[in-house]
Amino acid sequence: MRNKFIQLADLPSMKKASSLLIFWNENMEEMLSTFALMTDLLSLKPFMLMNPVKYHPIDGVVVTDNVASLPEIAFWKGTRNDLVFLTAAQPQLEWHDFLTELMSFSSSVLNVKTIYTAGSFYKSISHKDPRELTVTYSSPRIKEKMARFSLGKNIDFSASPLIQRPSISAYLSWLCGRFDLESVNCWVSVPFYLSVTGDRMSSRTMASAFDKIFNLGLDLSTYDGEINKLYLDLESLSASSVDVADMLERIYEGDVITDEESQLLINEIRDYFLKIN
Repeated sequence: MRNKFIQLADLPSMKKASSLLIFWNENMEEMLSTFALMTDLLSLKPFMLMNPVKYHPIDGVVVTDNVASLPEIAFWKGTRNDLVFLTAAQPQLEWHDFLTELMSFSSSVLNVKTIYTAGSFYKSISHKDPRELTVTYSSPRIKEKMARFSLGKNIDFSASPLIQRPSISAYLSWLCGRFDLESVNCWVSVPFYLSVTGDRMSSRTMASAFDKIFNLGLDLSTYDGEINKLYLDLESLSASSVDVADMLERIYEGDVITDEESQLLINEIRDYFLKIN
């Protein structure tokens, strides 16, 4: 593991068949909120870092107080000896090498047998609509095994509309067979205009799915206050802007708004929330 991994604490003592949960952490605070809830419940702490140098270009470097840092790739352990977590910025370079190292370490050192990924995607839906969970599987075997959880829409990862362009989660599924691993990739829908506010209902939906799979005992009511506040703030904005009210109502009714209107709605919501928060 020299040069590729940096050990921060003792390795966890894992069961023979453990699971790895991956939270890709760029641009989607919904998934970080889900991870934060699990961190509190399971007392998660980082125990290993993966060297990010090969996987991010120079423009991925963040400079703070004249100190340069690359996006962090961290493994976390907690009170469950059948679960380990990874938070990471999706690599921009060397996908194959990154996933090969990840899978080799996870399977040989951590006894991982199944990898779960958590992600989200923007969709033209209303904040009043239920959030949709879409799940892809690396094989029919794991799909059949997971059927009892009734997680959401099940699709073949190779034909997923979420991965019309190359996706690291799809690539992960494709590589799983080489390491005798299975993967379950979960995406939750986010109303596109909440890209500027975050969407705790999407966080709640993803957290609920993992709570069901792993019997975690998460307190999902944690999200209720933030969800209610967001909806009340959107109602206040609608009351003060006829245009915003009209666009939100049309989206709720299932109508299509133009790209120009979509950008206008995002801008209006962003400016309003900057003003009140």
